[in-house]
Amino acid sequence: MISNSPISKNNGVDLFNFEHYAKKVQKIIQNNSNNSEALTIGIYGKWGEGKTSFLNLIKDEIDLGKKEEGQKRILKYHFNPWRYSTEEEMLFDFFDGLSKMMFVNKDTTLQKIGKQLIKYSRYTKAVKLSASVGFSSNKAGATFDVSEIMKALGEDFIGKEVTLESLIQNINDKLKASKYKIVVFIDDIDRLDKDEIYTILKLIKLNANFDNFVYVVALDENHVAKAIGQRYGETSDDGKLFLEKIINIPIHLPKIESADFKHFFKIKLEEVINNLGFSNRIEEIKDISYIHASEYFNNGREIIRVLNSFFVSAFAIGEDVNLRDLFWIEYLKVKYTDVFDVIKKYNSSNIEEKLISNSNIIKYSTSILNKDEIFNEHSNKIVERLFPEHKFTSKIESNNGENAIEISKFHLKINHPNHFDKYFSYHMERKFSNVKNQEILQNIIDENEVELKANLIDLRDKDDLEIHRFYSVIEDLINEKKSNQEFFYDFLFSNLDIIPESEKDYFGLTYKLRVIELIASNLDKSSIDKEKIIQLAKKLTIHQLCYFTRTINLKIDVRKQLDRLIVSKAKEEYINKPTPFFNDLTKKHLHYKMIMSLWKENDEKSFDKYIDNQTNDFDNILKLIRNFPGFWSNEYFGNLEETNYEYIKTLINVDSIYKKIEKFNPELIERVGDNKYRYSLSHDHRPSEVENVEQFIYWYKIDKNDKKLIN
Repeated sequence: MISNSPISKNNGVDLFNFEHYAKKVQKIIQNNSNNSEALTIGIYGKWGEGKTSFLNLIKDEIDLGKKEEGQKRILKYHFNPWRYSTEEEMLFDFFDGLSKMMFVNKDTTLQKIGKQLIKYSRYTKAVKLSASVGFSSNKAGATFDVSEIMKALGEDFIGKEVTLESLIQNINDKLKASKYKIVVFIDDIDRLDKDEIYTILKLIKLNANFDNFVYVVALDENHVAKAIGQRYGETSDDGKLFLEKIINIPIHLPKIESADFKHFFKIKLEEVINNLGFSNRIEEIKDISYIHASEYFNNGREIIRVLNSFFVSAFAIGEDVNLRDLFWIEYLKVKYTDVFDVIKKYNSSNIEEKLISNSNIIKYSTSILNKDEIFNEHSNKIVERLFPEHKFTSKIESNNGENAIEISKFHLKINHPNHFDKYFSYHMERKFSNVKNQEILQNIIDENEVELKANLIDLRDKDDLEIHRFYSVIEDLINEKKSNQEFFYDFLFSNLDIIPESEKDYFGLTYKLRVIELIASNLDKSSIDKEKIIQLAKKLTIHQLCYFTRTINLKIDVRKQLDRLIVSKAKEEYINKPTPFFNDLTKKHLHYKMIMSLWKENDEKSFDKYIDNQTNDFDNILKLIRNFPGFWSNEYFGNLEETNYEYIKTLINVDSIYKKIEKFNPELIERVGDNKYRYSLSHDHRPSEVENVEQFIYWYKIDKNDKKLIN
């Protein structure tokens, strides 16, 4: 499951780009070190927005940089008030822990301050206890008197008048002489009850308001103000006034930008999918990966809660349901519990239902609740996605030219009555300038190609923008309705080199290919003239064109022209070349079946001739067959299964290939023909190229009714 721990020096990555702002706060503290006045900094943020992470980013490296003249060193003390059950424990342990930190320091002045803090703590403890039980021994349990207090303070104070003020002055004098500034970090005070919150704030402002102290306190301002309002006044406004007296510098967490939020979600989703071992189920999770996280989540902790809920459910029933649908159900469970409960109670036993639709769910909700207010605009969007109104179908058209195939996972969708109940039964410093954004948008509107290219390159390089953020800028511009989209598409296809290829997304796509797919998807829904689409496509390499073409689903007439363009490019690039195109199994092989299929469909004669010419040695045959097994997790080839063999038959003369194998490697033919040969379809096995050819021979002999093998 995903850890919900805040980031720190040795744990986690700053995916929200807080570090830049945290360093500014560090600088404020360090620059203030020669000012002896006590200072309290409040880090304000809502639940789950990253207050503790921001606090840690300030704390971890606050004293590592070079000191300017006059600046003191920093002694850090992290106090967690959540550990204590009583006010007394909290106050006394604060001083005890702080003094121990000073004792282990080699600075003798700090050690002296530590001793004074112990005395101060003992004094306050003795006074507190004396006040609670009284000085007289006539009361039951009363054991304290003035002499007991003086004993607690030690020999240094015998014969002296002792007051809290004199003790505090003693500590302040020693702090002034010290080379250190004391910075106390306090977190989680918004998790305390109102009395405990009041105790902590009193500690900061009264009990431990020493010179040369800086308190950095993380809190939800509204929550704390409400709690203090109940303890100190009447309303939250009273609490806010109280906070204003305590907090000298309020610092609100920086806004998490959309690109960073999307990246955070993508990274955490990948972690869950990899931990589940479902990385090969690409189509089911693609919709999830590409969502705009800021539209569906309020903070990072909410993302982690939903993904951990998804993880538990997927671990329990992931093999038996559609992962995409399961994610959205878990999302509703965490974010819209009432909606989830209505769906969960829906009676799916009506055998006449071909599918469960959104209107069915709404109707059912109204009938059992006598109202339809439960579905708001946001939750209804999810429900419509899970329970569409269109007819249920068991077949989809393949994007790479194969025949329509049965997709078994499609039958696992939640809107199919046969599978609905399964989903519930298991319960047994890099910022993108808005000014620059407007400038780039204006370049597109004005069709100023020179300045547009210069500005994008400048943004990418000078601003040192991370690749996922640079892509996010391009993505937003592509989807911007105000822009001149036709011009921008043409510009991008002519200047794809400005998009780095050093990173890939979860599905193995470079950001360059994601731009191509996004534009293709937009073109599929647009009214742009088909000839202009073809002109755009001609600017792409053959492999870029494959990504582009497979996304153009709705424009059938355009799709056919694009298919022919792929074939034309294939013939131009591959014919009369010494090495066959299908030999490159490391980068682009995922498109080779598509290229072969289209070439076969559009010019069968030249395709058959090409394959015949390029399979005149055994190594090329190995590589050809290697293109047809599944390629798992973008990492390794699987077994050549019977469906793979059947697909090879639709493209290639298997009799010819078999005869060539027999010619080049007759021992292989004999080995597969032996009764001892056993072919396993274990998905854990990672076969070699030769084993894939053995599997080809096996299926060929089965196909030809080889009695020796069958027996």
